[in-house]
Amino acid sequence: MPALVAIAASAAVFHGIGFSAWFDEAYSYGLATTPLHVLLGQWAWGSESNMILYYLILKAWLGVTGLIGVAPNAIVLREPSAVFAVAAAVVVYLLGRRLFGTIAGLVAAGLYLANFLQLGVAQLARSSSLELFLLSLSWYALFAALTRGSARRWWALFVASSALAVYAALFSGLVLASEAVALALLLVLPGPWRERVHASIRPAVVSFVLVGVLIAPIALDAVLHGGPVWLAPVGLHVITGFFLAIGGGSRRYELLVFGVAALGFLAAVGRRIASTRSDTYGPALAMATWFVLPIVIAFALTQPRLNLHLFSNRYLVVVVPPLCLLAGLGVSALRWRPLQAVLAAGLLLVALPQLLHYYDSPHLQDIRGAARWIEARYQPGDGLVCAPAVECAIPIEYYIEADKTAVHFDPDSPGRFSWDGGRTVSLDDAAVLDYAPKHQRVFFVYARSVLDPQAQRLESSLGHGFQEVGRMRARAAVDTWVVLYERISILVSPASGGG
Repeated sequence: MPALVAIAASAAVFHGIGFSAWFDEAYSYGLATTPLHVLLGQWAWGSESNMILYYLILKAWLGVTGLIGVAPNAIVLREPSAVFAVAAAVVVYLLGRRLFGTIAGLVAAGLYLANFLQLGVAQLARSSSLELFLLSLSWYALFAALTRGSARRWWALFVASSALAVYAALFSGLVLASEAVALALLLVLPGPWRERVHASIRPAVVSFVLVGVLIAPIALDAVLHGGPVWLAPVGLHVITGFFLAIGGGSRRYELLVFGVAALGFLAAVGRRIASTRSDTYGPALAMATWFVLPIVIAFALTQPRLNLHLFSNRYLVVVVPPLCLLAGLGVSALRWRPLQAVLAAGLLLVALPQLLHYYDSPHLQDIRGAARWIEARYQPGDGLVCAPAVECAIPIEYYIEADKTAVHFDPDSPGRFSWDGGRTVSLDDAAVLDYAPKHQRVFFVYARSVLDPQAQRLESSLGHGFQEVGRMRARAAVDTWVVLYERISILVSPASGGG
């Protein structure tokens, strides 16, 4: 059965994976291809400690593919993420089977691999798939250790996967907190899980301490250096918005999947009330804790007073597995098999359209289209200006390097970004007016949907002594514009030339 889950997950994840890479993915490429001493010394111990495990894995992968002559196109760039996404779906199935039975595991894995939010990160060259795989593995190891006494190998796997999850993404720390809270709840509430946790309390405490020791360096780095803040403070409405986003904006998905998940949890509670020996209550409570606590903590930390800005749909994708697992429990809680089949079919009917909706959704940027337009028209000596700085230059440079054409940034190209030192060439009017006259033709690239005042000023600057000879617009969720300018030649007649 795990093999079938892997095949289905591969079909979902690898379908249509070759779309244009966008800024965040090009950023991953840029960091992964910097020299190791620069990556670790300048970026890892600094503002980019988050995702460092992913960057190292991607660096190794691109190193191997480069050695055998494979170009780092978008598919190659995303393959590690896709593989981890497939592995995560398999672990979700295994976790569901261990906690709630085979039917619950299959339903959970099916919902997981068809989930709009999860698939959105599975096809990106970022760390979320690796994080989801490691966190699911951490929960599996935790429950395996609790149900098999103090098996050292399971506690060792729990420590390794938990610590690595934090190095894959700092947000994983919120899920580790939910694991600790879940254990505390199981230890307090009477029943068979209280006995199991009590019997394993010593290795559990030692394991959490070891995880704390292992993640201390990256935690210290995060405290000392932090990182850029991209998210605004949030209000309560963002929580309901996030619930809707889990299903890709489908109210039917939201109502049915959340309803079945609630049914699963309530069924476990009912069995616990009816029998103190109920085995599903403990895991159901743990999954509910996994779902609720990261949302609550992220919301609290994104309030203006704390100003840590962690509430993001992409970060909170970590709560998709427990939602799917509780929904799987809801299906398996029905005693009559025909009812289970009907409910599972209903879940499929609401999940499948959202999966297809994901494939039909416009991608974030078509940087590839813009880069190919430049490559087709580039002539030796042409100049290149990119705006906004960083957001435009990094993805354009990724495609320049991946396509291995003659197009290149000059050292003084306005907007050019250098990974060695994180420096950006000035993009003000004076820099453009100084750079442009050195070239017969200049490509101006702008990676935002609407030309803002800065871009309009830069276009105006290029208008001095240049004329527009070509323009394209790569349409996507965020459009990319390319304008080709050519220097105006001033013809001097022989009569006026003198001498």
